[in-house]
Amino acid sequence: MNPRSRRPEPVLKRLVKRAFYWGCLYGGPVWLRNGWLRLWRRTRCTVLLYHRVNNVSSDNLTTSEQRFIEHMRVLRRRYPVLGLSEAVAALRAGHYLGPNLVVITFDDGYADNHDIAAPILQHFGLPATFFVTAGLMGTTRRFDHDADSPHRFANLTWEQIRSLAARGFEIGSHGMSHRNLARCPREDARSEIVRSRELLGEKLGTPPRSFAFPFGGSDDITAGLLDDITAAGFDVVASAYGGVNAGHVDPRNVLRISVSEAFDPLAFRAQIEGVALRSLRSRVLALWARPERPIRRGAGAASAAGRT
Repeated sequence: MNPRSRRPEPVLKRLVKRAFYWGCLYGGPVWLRNGWLRLWRRTRCTVLLYHRVNNVSSDNLTTSEQRFIEHMRVLRRRYPVLGLSEAVAALRAGHYLGPNLVVITFDDGYADNHDIAAPILQHFGLPATFFVTAGLMGTTRRFDHDADSPHRFANLTWEQIRSLAARGFEIGSHGMSHRNLARCPREDARSEIVRSRELLGEKLGTPPRSFAFPFGGSDDITAGLLDDITAAGFDVVASAYGGVNAGHVDPRNVLRISVSEAFDPLAFRAQIEGVALRSLRSRVLALWARPERPIRRGAGAASAAGRT
């Protein structure tokens, strides 16, 4: 699950994709779909998943500072944006929030979230939720998925996390040590969940309400783990295997889609509007294959590369 280096797309492929996205976004399909959503007062909630924002690394977990600014400019101009817990509460209460609501989240807990991403978010007046790996914060320990990277990525300090919270950003748990909870003994998984909430509550003064699964693939989430997370006191649980929360939201399985440097503003909008080619391909394949169960009962296979 090491981060993959980005490779430039062939020019022809890039041009074809841009033409397709432009046609979908401005030629009718998205307009018709959104009109239907407005008519029936249904909200699609797209929860975005970022990891790092910096101008140093180049992989599928990194978004450059300029690209992140472009993304936030698109959101500010075109979409309502709420914090995660606020959005989940509003949707569960049946509130209509427009055809396309967006939530911004970050996983892991890199220092650039505070130094680079947060000032940009504040500039555009946008909320976000930062899921931090509690046991690694304030330390120099590397995430396992960064072991082969030539770059050293600093983790958030507790002072930086408190600064994020003081500025109104939501802080959630990403576990204690970024272990795959479905692959460790149940008692160890429970400890990861409970200890992370206790430590965050101790350091911030208020225990977190939300939890994001490390890895977060459909094979990394079990009904038993969800019960343990709820029992620990978390109200909202986020996955990371894609999908949009359409019409309703399951607080124990908030779907999120990953975005990074690879998404220029047009592709970014296509991702939010549900017409990105990769998303469409997954839907088509799902029609011909056995539907994937989002929550499983036992231990499972490895997550897709790039999910953390």
